[in-house]
Amino acid sequence: METTPPRSDLANRSLKEQNSALAYALEPWICSSKRSWELTSALTNIRISIDPRTMRELKMGVKWSGETVTAVLDVWHSQFVTFNPGVAPRIRIGNTYAFSEMVKAFGMEPDSDEHKEAIKVAATYFRFNARREPAKRITDILEHEYLVIPLHVLGDHWSLAIVADPFNLLPSNRVNGTRPTYIYTLDSLQNNGASQNRARRAIRSWLTFAVKYFLDVQIRGKDIKEFPIEDTAVQPNGVDCGPYVHHHLDTFFQTGNPQKIREHFTSGASTMIDEDLVNMWRYPTALQCRYTVAQMLLCLQRNPSIATWVFWRNGTGHVLRLTMGPEEAAEGDAGNASRGLVRRVVRSIVPASTSGTP
Repeated sequence: METTPPRSDLANRSLKEQNSALAYALEPWICSSKRSWELTSALTNIRISIDPRTMRELKMGVKWSGETVTAVLDVWHSQFVTFNPGVAPRIRIGNTYAFSEMVKAFGMEPDSDEHKEAIKVAATYFRFNARREPAKRITDILEHEYLVIPLHVLGDHWSLAIVADPFNLLPSNRVNGTRPTYIYTLDSLQNNGASQNRARRAIRSWLTFAVKYFLDVQIRGKDIKEFPIEDTAVQPNGVDCGPYVHHHLDTFFQTGNPQKIREHFTSGASTMIDEDLVNMWRYPTALQCRYTVAQMLLCLQRNPSIATWVFWRNGTGHVLRLTMGPEEAAEGDAGNASRGLVRRVVRSIVPASTSGTP
């Protein structure tokens, strides 16, 4: 049964009152006997880790770690395929280490062995682990229509970059003239233009040298265009940047229209002045942003077929492996699903210490 979203006036209440609005969605996870969950996304085959720290960080007033940012974006991606199965497979999400490596490479001397290695390492954090050869890995990444890159700037602030049409940088797409690739940044912190400009330049540099080193493609200035998406939702404090990263990603692809945003900037505009495009970002409170993520995790429990495999660590430190196919989900056992996805155990695997996370 659907519940009523939290009232916006709760934003003016105490943290205890605001957290009570999240409790029903967090309770099945926190009260579960499982200490942490690891799910494999059916969309990208990426392991997603949800542990007690993630649950604690969903509460009001708690800043998100990089692990939580990555997990939330990966869960969003796994669920987005149910809303837009045409677009979701064309999106690739880097984890929070990708941008750190891009920044590291940005500060190095181009064409040096050290720089080439840093460019290659950054690509690994888009998690095409089966592709050992750098050229194939870079090609796999750039074949997507959108790259999503969480940005860690100013020491402790999260924002978001979205690269649109990276496939235009591939050799096979540069035969009959070159169409541009777009780098957008979305930031919930006002007056933060300098760090976002540097972030876009670092991403541009990574794209430029990745195709130069590994695909033998020379990029010209007009091949990549950079735009800040201004007038986005603004965080009310110093701790809610993580939830707004999720909000901006979800808005860009669901409420927003990526093609319309692209056409707006290609028309020559340098800022987001279209009234409809501006208004779609502004409304959610910090509580509503966190509530949306909590709802998403609750939906994941109720619809486990979104993920292929479910893992948990039990009290003895072992990992149990379960599976639930779409048919089982359709038949459903709502009680068991909401109480922790209690399903048939396929087999016990090795102790939890050997189980890696993304």
